[in-house]
Formats: sequence, C-alpha cells, structure tokens
Amino acid sequence: MQMQANAPSAGAKTELVAALRHLLGKGDAADRCYACHALGAVGDTAAIAALAECLRDEDIDVCVEAATALGTLGSPAGLTPLTASLLDDPDGEVKTAVIASLARIADPDTIPVLIKIAERRPADLALDDAEDWDPWWDMQREAVLALGHAGAAQAAPVLSRLLDDEDGQDIDAEVMASLARLGDAGEQALIARLGHAREQVRRRAATALGHGSSASGLEALSGALDDGSPQVRIAAAQALGKRAERQSLPAIIALYRDRDAAVRQAAIDVGAQLAAAGGGHAPDLHALRPLLADNDPLVRESALLGMHRDHLDPPAVARVHKALDDPDPRVAAAACALLARHGSGEQVADMVRIAGDAAADPALRRAALRALGSCGAWDATLAALMSGILSQAGSPVRLAALASLLELHRAGCEAESVPGPLSLVIAALSGDLISRDDTDGGPDPAAGGGSDAPVERKPDLPVTIAPPDGEVRAAQSSLQAIAIDNAEIALALDASEDEAQATPMEIDEETAEYLAITEANEATARWLFTRNALEADLDVRRLAARVLGSVVAPPAVAALLDALGGDDADLRREAAASLASIAERAPGHRSLAEGIEAVLDGAEAEDRDVRIACLRVLARLPDERAHARLVAGLDDPEPAVRIDAIHGLGASAAHAAAARPGSPPQLASDVGRLIEMLAQTEPGIRIATARALTEMLRGRGSDAGAQSLAVDALIRSAFLGTGDQAREMGRALRDLDADLATRRLLEELRLLATSAERRFAIEMLEEIHRVREPAPVDARQVNSTPTGEPLT
Repeated sequence: MQMQANAPSAGAKTELVAALRHLLGKGDAADRCYACHALGAVGDTAAIAALAECLRDEDIDVCVEAATALGTLGSPAGLTPLTASLLDDPDGEVKTAVIASLARIADPDTIPVLIKIAERRPADLALDDAEDWDPWWDMQREAVLALGHAGAAQAAPVLSRLLDDEDGQDIDAEVMASLARLGDAGEQALIARLGHAREQVRRRAATALGHGSSASGLEALSGALDDGSPQVRIAAAQALGKRAERQSLPAIIALYRDRDAAVRQAAIDVGAQLAAAGGGHAPDLHALRPLLADNDPLVRESALLGMHRDHLDPPAVARVHKALDDPDPRVAAAACALLARHGSGEQVADMVRIAGDAAADPALRRAALRALGSCGAWDATLAALMSGILSQAGSPVRLAALASLLELHRAGCEAESVPGPLSLVIAALSGDLISRDDTDGGPDPAAGGGSDAPVERKPDLPVTIAPPDGEVRAAQSSLQAIAIDNAEIALALDASEDEAQATPMEIDEETAEYLAITEANEATARWLFTRNALEADLDVRRLAARVLGSVVAPPAVAALLDALGGDDADLRREAAASLASIAERAPGHRSLAEGIEAVLDGAEAEDRDVRIACLRVLARLPDERAHARLVAGLDDPEPAVRIDAIHGLGASAAHAAAARPGSPPQLASDVGRLIEMLAQTEPGIRIATARALTEMLRGRGSDAGAQSLAVDALIRSAFLGTGDQAREMGRALRDLDADLATRRLLEELRLLATSAERRFAIEMLEEIHRVREPAPVDARQVNSTPTGEPLT
C-alpha cells in the first residue's frame, strides 16, 4: 500500500489504539461506543480481542458498535465471538448488527449460521421495548441478502421454502434476488415461479432472474416474453437487458411488433442495450424503421432514440426526415436530434424552417436549434435566423439559440461578410441587437404574445407564474406542475395579505431572531451551492452573460467586464459569475489580468453575490492587488463573502506554489489571519478556514512553526459550538501533520472531563487514522453482486 505524504506513522496508530482500548475499560457507555466505532474505522486488528469483550457489554449500544466494528475490520478472527453473540444475545438489534458483520467477513463457516437465522425465528429473541416491532424481520432480511452475496448454493432449498410460506415476512423481493445469485440451484426455484397464477409473482421472478447467469435462466426469460401479461413481458425483457447477452437480441426484436405499446417501447430500450453489447453493427436497425409509423407517439420517439447509435443509410435518413413533420412535437424533436448526428447538409433548410416558426412547439424549435449548432455550417441565412430569435423579446428559444451559437463558434464556423457566431452572442450581451415583439412567423404564443411586460415573480418558487389575469405557462414536468400548484396557492394567499396585515400574528423576540437567522442561512446556501436555472423569458443580455461563462476568449471576457460595470444589477451578477467561471477554467488568463481594475471594483460592490464572484476571479490572478483584496474580504460583514475570501486565499497560495516553489512572502501573515478566523462563530467559516490552511501548508515542511500553530488552532476550533465540525477538522489535521495532531489530541483526550468532549477528540483521531483504501476482496465474493467543455 502506498503511503500518503502526510499519512500517520505506525507508532502514532499504536498509541491511538492503546488509548482507545483504555477507554473501553475505563470510560462510560458513550466513551465505549465512540471508541468501538473508531477502532473499527482505523483498521487495526490488534483491537479484536477488546472489541470481542464489548460484545458482552451491559449497554446494548456498545454491543452494536462492537459488532459493527468487527465487521468493518473484516478479519476471520472476529467470527468466533460474533457467532457466539448471535446465538447467545437475546437482543434483536445486536443480532442484526452481528449478521451484517458476518456477511461482511464472508467466511464459509458463517453459512450454516446464516441459513439457520433465515429459516426460523430464534426462540429467545426479545421484542423491542415498545413491543410493536419484531426485529426478526431485519435479521432474516440481512441473512437472506448475505446468503445471496456469498453465493451459498446450499441455501437454495431454504430460500425456496420462504417463498412458499404464506405466513412468512414480506421479503419476497430480497429472497428472489438472492436465489438468482445462487447459480442454477437458485434459478430453478425462480423459473418454476414463472408459471405461477399471480401476475405479481411472475413479474418478480422475471425481474430477479436478471441477476442470474445460468443458461436455463436465460431460456426461461426468453419464454416469458410470450407471457399473457404486458408487465411480465416488460420485466422479462428488462431482465434480459440486464444480463447483456447479445444472443437474446432476436427475441427482443420480435417484441417490436408486440400488441402492447408499453412493451414495444420497453423492447426498443432493451434492444439498444443488447445491440450495443460487443460493438459492431446493430442488427435491429432494420426492425426499428417500421416503428417510425407506429400509432403510439412514445414508440415512434423511442425508435428514433434507438437509431442514434449507428450509421444511417439513405433510406433510413429519408424516413427520419419525414418524421420532422410528425404531429407529436416530441417525435419531431427526436428526428431533429437524429438528423443532426447522422444527416447531411440537406436537412439544414428544414431545421432553419422549424427553428424560425414562432407558432411551432418551443421544445421542437429548441431541438432544431441544437441540430443547427452541430451542423458545422455558418452563412447569412443562419446569422439572420439567430439574430431574429435573439431580438425577439420573451422568446422561449433564445437560450437554445445562444447555446447553438457557442457550439458553432467552438467548431470554428465563420463566413465572409457575415458576423461570426460569437459576435452575435456578444452583441446580445452588449444590447446591440434590436428587441422586437414579433418574428417573420408572427407573435410567439409561448412568449405571451411577445409582450415585454414584466412577469410577477415569487423569488423562492422554481417556476414563473403570470399575473392573475394573464396566461400561465404550461408545466414541462411533473415537478414543475407541482410547483405551479404551490405557486398558485401562494398567489392566492398574497391576495389576502392586506387582511393579514390588519391583524398581524404576534411573534416573540426569540422566534423572530430565529426566523431571521434561518432566512439568511437559506439565502446563503442558495447562492453558495446553486445557480438559479435560466428561464426563457429573461432579458437576452442576462442569458448571453450566463452562457459566455463557458468561453475563454478575449472578446467574451471584454464584453463581460463591460457588463460588470453596467447599471443593471441582475446583469452585473450574471457577468460576475461568468467571469468567475472563466477564471476557474483558465486561471491567470491575460484578458482577466488586463481587466483587473473592473474586477477589483466589483469586489467592493454593494451586491454580495457580485463581491463573491469577483473574489473568485481575484483568487486566480497572480497580482498583489488581488491578494490584498482577498485579505480585505476577511472583514466583510457577510459570512458568505468571508468564506469566499478564505477559499480564495487558499487557492491563491496553491496556485503560487505550483508556479514557483518555496513559501510566498505573505504566507506567515495569511496563516495568522486565517488562524484568527477559526475563532469565529459561523461553522461554515471555520470549515472553509480549515480547508484553506490545508491548501496553504500541505507539504511545506520548512514552515513547521506555522503548521504547529495551525494544528493547535484547528483542535481548539473543533470544540466550539456543538462540535459538529470535529470530523472536518480531523481531515484537515491529517493533511497538515498527522503525527503531531495525534500527539496533541491524545494529550487532550487524557485531560477532557466529559464523554461529550472526548467524543470530539475521538472523532478527529478517527478521521486522521481512518483506513482510506478498500479492504481486499475475498475470493468467495467474486460472483456476488468542473465541466469538460473545451477552452476556445
């Protein structure tokens, strides 16, 4: 095993194990639980004897943790005490934990014990304290799954009897899945159930056979394709797809003519899987062509999607071309996508026609625009089309047009006397395109008649809701439909807001403070972890600013820098975020360095989101002014801005170290400032600081003094508040100096007065010494079951 640069030494781990074993004998019940968990995580088998003793602890939780830790260690030496606990301990929770651990160790000697547990309820098993749950359900389920993963063929008769037991527990799905993993002996029991009178039983058996591997199971699944139930036929087809044996393809192709549309659709999907197995030509393409005339639109769409994977001959292209005029827009959209991949330049005119038809379904128009983006051609006709779409206020396809223009730009598409694709996007950002309310095809009904009237919005709702007397945009998914319902309720509540204000609800001071903190935290989380999805009715300048974040090109950067200094607050926010994205793709890019003044101004903007994005740009610019602004950001009143300033200092130090070996002159002062940040109350700031210190100091042996100070500060920080950051701090300590951190924490552990405090020290030690690499796979288990866009 290759040692990591800062991995703890064997001596440090020995000292830790000794300290934890001491707690097992001298600590309270909580200490013993935490120590058992940590001994399992650090992977030292010297602790097996001590953990075995804990299986007889008077506290049930300690017994459970000890059993789990023995399973985590995975040593056969733990089998004897685990088996004894399973037979002797009457507590169902302990027995369940023991069974799970026996399954992880996966030794042949455990099979008879697992079969016994799966077959009958132990006579001495006690109910839980409330007497409303029988723990045997969990025990039997764990045992059944363990037998399946172990491939224990001798368990097949017992599992088969469980399926026939009408008074048994409801674990049929688990039993069937395990039978399928037992080889021919188990699969025969499932094959017999394919003839059962109940459809549910046949369907479950077919699904389970998808986990098998025997020839008899394959033959039985092929026979089940003739079952009288469509659901069974679908389950059998999907099971054949899961087994991925290409010899089943002819039987699946036969289902393309099934009388049930759902079966035909499922068969197409499975056919695609099997045709791709082994590579080469897909022999089901000729069978897919007739389905383009199927009476079910979902089947027609699936047939087109299934034809994506292989070359289309001219007759097939002609059939697909005809599907462009399908009455169902989903089918026509699938035809657009297929022709974009397999067609020729002859279809460009059709795509232009569809994309420019304002009365057509927006999804179909977007598909046509995507197809145009991949056509690799650019001329005056395409330029006029794209310009017209981008100029139409409220058009639902402008974002697709912008994305297509960027694809054409990446492909190097240009034409004499015609503005290039990137030029049109930049023109849209700069506001040089003339906004108008109609196109050659007339007003776009999907855009509300092309009106520029603002749409009333609820900021926390994921969909746009029109005013009460306006038209509500159709939902595009089930989630959006639910959101629309919720939004309509919200609007109805707003209608009675005046009445509510007349009799306001009284909120005490403590509740009001809690609500204010909660609202602020939610707003911070929304910005830190998400970037709102773009909607088609937004201003085209904002749309253009968003998409340019994927283009590292001087003209795009210059246009975004101009927008950053504009008057539109929303546009500034989008421009700043895109500049941050470009900086992440191309740190230190010359165009960003030349525009640093605009970014420095943005880092002092009133808008918090703009400040955050600009700090992310500055973190990737090797400039003293950028570094000074990051340091100043540590005093920002907004915690979210301080967090990004902290991240920025860490990233800046990492970039500087990669470019020039040695410690940067400001390292000591930066470390000192970050150590001060570890005392702040916000948990997010402490976590960000721990990660930044790791970036700054990792591998800098010459800065031993700074590392020592950081280690002490991280340990102190873990005990602040509720201690929820202890594990995060432990991971940072491992990366800084694992041995030094272990010594300090063991000293601390001996002095701490309560088990609650000792827990935090144990969690940090556990993270420092946790086994990171997976354990070797036992031979008996073999048969068990930033964006990548190119810089341009």
